[in-house]
Amino acid sequence: MLDFYHLTFYGEITSEELISFVKKMENNSEYPKVIKILTETDNAKIKIDTYDLPKILNEANKAKKRFDLIIHAVVINKPFITALAFLYQKKMNLSHHKFKIFSNKEAAIEWLTEFN
Repeated sequence: MLDFYHLTFYGEITSEELISFVKKMENNSEYPKVIKILTETDNAKIKIDTYDLPKILNEANKAKKRFDLIIHAVVINKPFITALAFLYQKKMNLSHHKFKIFSNKEAAIEWLTEFN
């Protein structure tokens, strides 16, 4: 049995949609205090620029206060989105947040299952 939340993005995704998702996570009391997330972006066209990152980071930092630990694996296969994810990772305050980028789903799942 897999013990993580699986999020798959489809179609065009904007910074506003990402921020909305983060806010929903913050306000959902049903999520456990230690949460593992697998995010797949293979079928999405992410419409985010570097100037969007501060807004996304601000909301993510607010939301993560609700959790004791966030373990987040992101599967990315597009170079520009990979670069944005690395910028996010570099600028994110990573206390209580483990964030790792993968090129394939299997490696991401293997990494998530290391945290039990």
